[in-house]
This record gives sequence, C-alpha cells and structure tokens, in this order.
Amino acid sequence: MAASLLTLHPVGFPQEVQVRVIEYRIEPHTAEQLAEFPASQTSNHPDPRQLHRKVPTLLDPLQAPARELIGCSHERS
Repeated sequence: MAASLLTLHPVGFPQEVQVRVIEYRIEPHTAEQLAEFPASQTSNHPDPRQLHRKVPTLLDPLQAPARELIGCSHERS
C-alpha cells in the first residue's frame, strides 16, 4: 500500500483541492471472501492482481487511516 498527496484543480471548482492518493491490492484470501458477495452494477468482483486507488479528501492518516478507508469502500460496494 502506498499513499501520497496531490493537489488538483477540478473543472468547475473555484479553487484547488488537495487529496490523498491511496494505492493498494487486495490480498488473494480477502478477494476470495469478497467474491462470495454479489458485485454491484458498477463494480467487478475483487481481483488480487488489480491495482486499486482511493482518492479521499481526508488528508490526515491518523484521523482517517488508509486501511479504514479501504475497508469502508469495500463494505459498501
């Protein structure tokens, strides 16, 4: 897992936005467990070879640890 900060200036936004970029892969045994759940219409079943990216605006890793953000997004998928 890797994380870095990035500043973006999205079209239509009046100012720049700082985000955190979190890159990770799902462990094979976790992918197998997640594959038991139905995939949503907008997502595929987890693939341990696939690189995933989360781009939250929560910048403080102590306040919002990467593992918690990753876990939350896979729980709601």
